[in-house]
Amino acid sequence: MSDLALICHVVQNQTDLLTVDDPIAVFYADVPQPLASETAAHLLPHSEHALQSPSPPPGWVDSVYNGCRAYLRTAQDVAIPVYAQDLLLNGSGVE
Repeated sequence: MSDLALICHVVQNQTDLLTVDDPIAVFYADVPQPLASETAAHLLPHSEHALQSPSPPPGWVDSVYNGCRAYLRTAQDVAIPVYAQDLLLNGSGVE
């Protein structure tokens, strides 16, 4: 299981599809219960292969965006805690 799986509370099934053990707690912790339940009911599994496949460089690394990029650190994010956000930001190659 990847580091991302540990960050997102992911459970890997035998099918290589990823799901979250408690989607309401992870994705909708601050959403009213009726809306959280309705929204979570529409979630679908995600292919683990999509997270492991090579991706082209993102457009925002182009120097034309220098001075125009921002990153919002969400201190109460359950899905991606602050330490993981820092890992993602540090790994982006952008200052």
